[in-house]
Amino acid sequence: MPVQFILGTHPSRKREVVIDQLYKQLKDDPTAQILYLVPDNVKYETETMILKQFKDKENESKYSGMIRLQVFSFSRLAWYLLQNKSIYQHPQLTESGLAMLIKKILQEEEQNLTIFRGASQQTGFIERLVTLFSELRNGKVAPTDLLELTADIKNKESIENNDFIRKMNDLSLLFNKYDESLKGKYIEREDLFHELVEHFAANSEDFKNTTVIIDHYEHFSAQEQELVVTLAKYTQKVSICLTLDEKITLANNDLNNLFYRPTKTYQQLMNEFEMNQIPVMNNMVIQPFVNQLEENKSEEILTLANYWIESSEPMIQANLKKYKNKSYENIELWAAEDSVTEVSHIATKIKRMVATGQYRYRDFQIMTRDLENCSLNVERAFTENDIPFFIDQAETMAHHPILEFVTSLFTMKKTHYRLNDIFRFLRT
Repeated sequence: MPVQFILGTHPSRKREVVIDQLYKQLKDDPTAQILYLVPDNVKYETETMILKQFKDKENESKYSGMIRLQVFSFSRLAWYLLQNKSIYQHPQLTESGLAMLIKKILQEEEQNLTIFRGASQQTGFIERLVTLFSELRNGKVAPTDLLELTADIKNKESIENNDFIRKMNDLSLLFNKYDESLKGKYIEREDLFHELVEHFAANSEDFKNTTVIIDHYEHFSAQEQELVVTLAKYTQKVSICLTLDEKITLANNDLNNLFYRPTKTYQQLMNEFEMNQIPVMNNMVIQPFVNQLEENKSEEILTLANYWIESSEPMIQANLKKYKNKSYENIELWAAEDSVTEVSHIATKIKRMVATGQYRYRDFQIMTRDLENCSLNVERAFTENDIPFFIDQAETMAHHPILEFVTSLFTMKKTHYRLNDIFRFLRT
């Protein structure tokens, strides 16, 4: 069934229009079913946004609800449709369980390894392998594909190439053993995607009245992309929302393009739909408000955003004249020696502004391109200044107090009660 891309550089406006259309569709068609697919971290936010907008349209109703419209992430959709299937009878390993499995494989295959022999003792090596193997499975990369990377190397006698070949051989061996250990015994996220694709194919009649909206994504893994194509085959319609300027899709993508990732995603999906002979409707382009200041955004911030978009367009040079010789009172540029000083200054600034009584902590939002490295500095600086904060990042169990307690307890005995290990245990 048809696919339509919903494009626009104004995400909130775009979602408002989409939700209005969904409301009308549910009112007009009592048989319609809608799946709204978003990442896990914005699922609750999306549900509340839809409910609020639905309630605004029903002035006489005190409450609002949605039975035929459901908000899922890809993983939650798999659980919803497959929870009674046999695949969910297999246990699912946590990150810690996968790490234990890889450590066991490293110990069993140590004599067959070259580059990675003894690497299991290095701090963080097993966690990196867990991440790597999960990404490989999610990208539908087989162990034999790693060996094919070495097939085209011409000078295999050089030290650099020889090390690369050995590393690929080790990774292929470990990845193959890892894959065999999981198969038929445990279930992982990648296995659920494969089962979900087969479920849609086998039960296509159940989804002929289902409309799918995919939002908040700027790129898809190979398995997610396969699922999107499957949804397009067996549902009534699939709409994919991308934060993207339509005219950029007509030009060659460029690394300097502000919308590089969504543009790449758009082009990849278009190729997939063409290969699978799936019809694609004309793009729906959502324009921002005529008066963008209706949304209480600073005119200077909008000017800065427009400059970024204009200056990053492929093969186009920004017209700098219209941005020069202007007074920007609401934009400040800071230079700091390092990220620690930078975050500390931000925390102090926020504390000072809240103290005036004109602002609240929830009025502030911090954006960074490297959240993982920045988060530790934010935690330290904001805690010292008694500033409540939330970091939009999934937390692992690696440093959970209970896990640290158990790990340090067994490590203490294993290393014959070294002083460092005793203090590590006492600190928990």
